[in-house]
Amino acid sequence: MIDYNHEVRLWEGNDGKFQVMASYAGLFKNTKVKLQKVNGSMIAIPLDFLCHDDISYISATLALPSAQNPHLPIFKPDEFYSSQSSDQLSSSSSSSKVPENKSQDSSSRFHEKAVSVAVTTKCLDNNSLNAEYYMSQHVQEKYSSRPYIRTKPLISSLIGRKSLPVVYSRPFSLSNLPDRVLVMIGFSLDVRSRIRLASTCQKLFKVLFYPEVWSSLWFLYEDLYTVNDSRIIAIAETLVKHKVQNLIESVNLDGSVITALTVINLLKYFPCLEYLSIRTCWQVFSLDLATRLDQLANDSLYGISLSHLRLGKVLLRGPVKDIRNASIDSKSYGQDVGFITHALSRLAGHLIDSDCHLCQFCNLGAAISTFDCAACGRIPLTKCYVCAPQCNRCSIRVCGTAACRQVLAKLQTFRCARCENPLSLCNTRRECIEAQKSCSKCDGVYHTQCRMNNDIYVSNKCSKCGVVCCPRCELVGCSGGCLGQWCHTCANKEDIKHCKCFIVQKSVGNSVLKRNVCRRCRRSCKNCGGGSFCVRCLGLHVAKCKS
Repeated sequence: MIDYNHEVRLWEGNDGKFQVMASYAGLFKNTKVKLQKVNGSMIAIPLDFLCHDDISYISATLALPSAQNPHLPIFKPDEFYSSQSSDQLSSSSSSSKVPENKSQDSSSRFHEKAVSVAVTTKCLDNNSLNAEYYMSQHVQEKYSSRPYIRTKPLISSLIGRKSLPVVYSRPFSLSNLPDRVLVMIGFSLDVRSRIRLASTCQKLFKVLFYPEVWSSLWFLYEDLYTVNDSRIIAIAETLVKHKVQNLIESVNLDGSVITALTVINLLKYFPCLEYLSIRTCWQVFSLDLATRLDQLANDSLYGISLSHLRLGKVLLRGPVKDIRNASIDSKSYGQDVGFITHALSRLAGHLIDSDCHLCQFCNLGAAISTFDCAACGRIPLTKCYVCAPQCNRCSIRVCGTAACRQVLAKLQTFRCARCENPLSLCNTRRECIEAQKSCSKCDGVYHTQCRMNNDIYVSNKCSKCGVVCCPRCELVGCSGGCLGQWCHTCANKEDIKHCKCFIVQKSVGNSVLKRNVCRRCRRSCKNCGGGSFCVRCLGLHVAKCKS
């Protein structure tokens, strides 16, 4: 049996009202046409109820060679047209009881239908003409037996009259995409998404482990806190199992919680690794990493292809006491960077391109490969912030070379009276020149922010106008909890007052220290109505006020 894949089309009735979207399913007893709607349901429509275009479509669909369809008669044009004329005369005579206007209407409709069918037969081949002849004879018999009667519209025609149904296709599946597209999708995903997508079906598992997918490794920002040493080892072992470890060229682990051990494992598992970034990885200690890489270079058991290393501006050195039997003698972070790049260059056999280098002038600090000078511009110079300090106010730097010394831009170094660290100020801007003037009372110069011994930054700026003032003589701070501080000019506008309940601090002795409270942090007692209390003093006052 020959199988036909019929398309979904619009079927119309001869009354001009019936419409339905369906596909041809077959002919039932040569009297009804079976149609399959879009939703899958089957309907049967009388053959004489369809328009001549649909009948032509059915006849063309049923057209087969005469050897395969012996029941179809051979088409003879003369007999076809003569039978049409005789059937029209017989049908007009048999319907004499019908009113004249109706009989003429039905005969004219049938004549138009027969003519249209005859015209369509001229465009078909011999096989389709045989089927057309068979269908036209069947229609003529139906029309000759009874007059033309308008049938009632079906429910489907009423629904289709308002809006045609939407043809729904098969639900989209990601596995139906071509392999080339899936490879591009997998390449743009992070490591965790690739592995999760590969575990959905066998096809995606096969495609997502193609060599083109695993050229780089990176993680999403929200997953960085889970990226540790054990997870990197698990991923490396999975890639080794599928034999794609030699295809990894780039690894980005910025902001993760890995240690120096992971860097060593990456170099061992991925021999073709060319790019490695571990910026802001605060668990990677520079002294520990330099020691491990120096030992690995001395063993000379591994060869690497690393070309680019990104360490960032700074990494933590880590506890120096934990490094036992260290093969290197490093005294600063800059020297750690020097040992790291030297060990990697020995392993790779060529120089490593790093974003952090050892200072060429003091051999202690760390610096980048380029220098942004306020007078000379950007020049290839490796100079740390100790050798070429930065202005604390405008953040400019001066290289100090022979060509730069002729320029008027110069920096002068002071000692901060609060943190006792070096303070550099330039002479290019007015605010920088005014900042060089010391306090009239304590004769001190201060940073914008002082870094204390516990690695906490403390600001010396006014919270309102932003002017840097002396924290001992010119700044007035609030003890109410807002952590605000103001200069004398702005303190009057903030309505700062002393707290009424004085607290005696034992560390100072028997002296009484007055605490200042701004208007937003002042509290009042509900019992006695007293005001100007801070949160700490109000609790002590309420306990005494109740007693």
